[in-house]
Amino acid sequence: MTEQRRRRRVAMVVYNDLVHDARVYKTASTVRDAGYDVHVIGMVAPESGPLGAWDGIRVTRLDVGVRRSLRVRYAQFWRAAYRVLRADTPDVIHANDLDVLVPCWLAARKLRIPIVHDAHELWVELPSLVGRPHVRAIWSAVAHALISRCDAVITVSDGVAGEIRRRYGVEPTIVRNLPIRGGPVEPAPLRDRLGIPDDAPILIYQGGLLPGLGIERAVDAMDFLPQAHLVIIGGGPLRELIARHVEQSPSRDRINLLPPVPFAELKPITTACDIGLYLGSSAGLNLQYALPNKLFEYIAAHVPSVITDWPDQAAIVRHYGVGTVVPPNASPEHVAGAVRDTLANRDSYVANCRVAANELVWENDAARLLDVYAKLPYSTDSLS
Repeated sequence: MTEQRRRRRVAMVVYNDLVHDARVYKTASTVRDAGYDVHVIGMVAPESGPLGAWDGIRVTRLDVGVRRSLRVRYAQFWRAAYRVLRADTPDVIHANDLDVLVPCWLAARKLRIPIVHDAHELWVELPSLVGRPHVRAIWSAVAHALISRCDAVITVSDGVAGEIRRRYGVEPTIVRNLPIRGGPVEPAPLRDRLGIPDDAPILIYQGGLLPGLGIERAVDAMDFLPQAHLVIIGGGPLRELIARHVEQSPSRDRINLLPPVPFAELKPITTACDIGLYLGSSAGLNLQYALPNKLFEYIAAHVPSVITDWPDQAAIVRHYGVGTVVPPNASPEHVAGAVRDTLANRDSYVANCRVAANELVWENDAARLLDVYAKLPYSTDSLS
């Protein structure tokens, strides 16, 4: 009888606390369900909430002392992640984004195992790097040195894939940030919780409070939508700035800034809303080529969108007829007009969202992810 060999082990690394990272959870779950042993390595911050259940997935969150400078935090995380990877001796390493690629690539080289780079972003074009040429040059050097030396590269959209192909000479596999297939959910009691009248439309922005995402314009548009209420739910470096902007707004009594929630709790909140917003500006190619998970989450919740006219995301909105697009430089008044138009045709958009939600599911793109794993150059002493 042939001796059964052990299941292959995958180590996935990401520099966040995992609480809000639906993509890493979906990726880990898909690989787990395909028969791999999965170990996810993230970080933990003083403000990090409980992680919740990652059934059948081993999770390690490294404490890197987030009150220190970002440079020190990265250095500490890289060292700690490298040590964990060396001790873990996985069969493949899955590096989520460029900011963990250095320790992952070094560990993969030392262990002589394949490495997958999952580019959630076109990292060197992040808005946070615009106007910071020295920092951007460092990340660009890392990208040019390592991306082409990975065994496989995954990314999130056609636009980002095209830039990776052009800059680094590799052919990425596209695995979009689609939601896991699921049935309808009971809307959260958002109106009761926030005191919003039954006849007032609720607009929502969900996600990171980061530069270039047009959150301030969403706030300013409320001055032209006197019947509507806006819910902003998320966290990030601009949270205090956004809070001040809301406080100074003439419409502040109709704007609610809520803390982030775990991704598993988000859909009922979104379902309770009428319009989803994503009004990114032109701050960097990363945003212009984005295909954000919030768009697909709006669709899954059957909530029409008002979204920036950027190639990949606008193509989804137009193809499925699930909302309205506005120019990247749209004024708050223009945004308000698009919201009114979308509300006027909301029933049609909702019906289209129902159709699109059946097609735009993680399970449809997961086959591409598993195909990447099936083709990796594993050593011969493990078997999935």
